Amino acid sequence: MPIAFYKILHLISAFAIFAVLGGVLMSAANGVTKEGNQWRKKASITHGVGLLLLFISGFGLLAKNGLGFPAWAGIKIVLWLSLGALLPLAYRANTARAKLWWALLAIAFIAAYVGVSWREW
Repeated sequence: MPIAFYKILHLISAFAIFAVLGGVLMSAANGVTKEGNQWRKKASITHGVGLLLLFISGFGLLAKNGLGFPAWAGIKIVLWLSLGALLPLAYRANTARAKLWWALLAIAFIAAYVGVSWREW
């Protein structure tokens, strides 16, 4: 596969994950419960598939660029794990939803910064 394929897959997967997490956080903040959410199953599937494709495309990009496993890739793995943990937290953390919202934005910023500036590391 060409490198452009992995880049596009990586970005679309990240967009899907952030869209799901933002939507779940907003609906939960507006009082929609986990049981009353008719989109819960679709959101969970999209989140899981997005995480899987993000992981595969990230390692595909590392392989295509011939980078091995640099130190900054460890940071990206931690961010990926954090994104995976945010969905169940969004449903459970009644008082911390605003903090989760800011955590989601911080994860996006750090991931973008590391992804854009990796050549400087």
